[in-house]
This record gives sequence, structure tokens and C-alpha cells, in this order.
Amino acid sequence: QGDAQQQQQQQEGGSQQQGAPPKPPTQKARAAAAAAGEQVLPLNNERFMVPEVLFHPSDIGLMQAGVAEAVVQAVQSVHASLHPLLYNNVILTGGMAGCPGFCERFNAELRPLVPSDYALGVHVPPNPALCAWEGMAAFGASPAYAKVAVTRAQWMAAQQGGGRHR
Repeated sequence: QGDAQQQQQQQEGGSQQQGAPPKPPTQKARAAAAAAGEQVLPLNNERFMVPEVLFHPSDIGLMQAGVAEAVVQAVQSVHASLHPLLYNNVILTGGMAGCPGFCERFNAELRPLVPSDYALGVHVPPNPALCAWEGMAAFGASPAYAKVAVTRAQWMAAQQGGGRHR
């Protein structure tokens, strides 16, 4: 797609201004990309609608909580003495957390739902897409993992006995 866009920009009289939204590819640019064996997928409103569904699933007919409401539900499910600690340590992970403005939007959605006397700390790790994997990999390599790990045989025996594995 890069070569086709450069050709299009040259034909249209130069490159785009810095910070300006990208122009959708013209039919000619799409044809040039197809001839080069490249695939072009133009995105318009989809770029904004996909992340929006995380905040308001009802927009697409899903009757469930958005991410901010889900955090509140999770915090409400534990003892009240832990609420201030949890609200001050919200960590956003996953690929969507790396989207520009996602943290700010999440903070704006969550703040009105959190009691005003609680501090709200929303944090994004340097690589949110891999953060959960990196954390579990570190735990799996630690001596603490052996203390909580359960083999399949242990789990199956516990299921047959009708009880917990430990």
C-alpha cells in the first residue's frame, strides 16, 4: 500500500500536510495497489466505531456493560475496604489500550462512576498488547508457580472426588 499511496500523493501534487487526516485512496490508487499484488482495505467510520463498542456495547445491540461499567462491577464484587486500592490501580492491557486517546477516554468514562473521594489511577504499560503475557511468563518462570500449579491428573482427580484440588 505504501508505494501506491506515494504514487497517488505525487500525482496529486505532493505529500499531505503533517497531522492532516489521511485521504482515502482514489480508484486509481486502489487499481495500482491491486496490480502490485497488494490489498487495500479502506476504513472510514469503522476506525471509530470498533473502539466505541467497548464503551457502549448497546450501540450494536449487545445488552451488557461497557469497559468502564465492567470495572465498577468487578470492584463492587470485592470487600468495600479494597475499593480505594483497586480504583487507584486500574491497568489497561491488550491491543486496544495502545490506541491513541483510549486511556483518556476510559478515564473520562470511569471517573463519574467512581466515588469522588477515591483516587482514580488508570495506567497503561509500555507495551499493553503483550503486558498480560509478559506478566504470566514471569510468574511461570518463578518458584511461586510450582506452589500453585495443578497437573491435569490432579484436576481430574479433584473433579471425580467432587471437591477442590487443594
